[in-house]
Amino acid sequence: MIANGGWDPHHMLEKAQSAFDGEGEPKRLAVLPYDVLGLYTGPGLEEAMALAIDWFDLYLRKTRLADITPTPTFESVAAMTQ
Repeated sequence: MIANGGWDPHHMLEKAQSAFDGEGEPKRLAVLPYDVLGLYTGPGLEEAMALAIDWFDLYLRKTRLADITPTPTFESVAAMTQ
């Protein structure tokens, strides 16, 4: 579970911790230092996604990842669209 530890009147940290305590293993609680919208954009979203991916890879991955295609450069995309 990933929760934000900053100001958030809609998702109280105490409720997240209580829900987390009632769940079975494997589990992990990560509290990130962002406010109510901090996990929806920017560095908060990137941190949350990295934590989620690490957890899923550790406990749920059954097959090897395919080789990743390199990210296209601006020049290569421009050349494909002309």
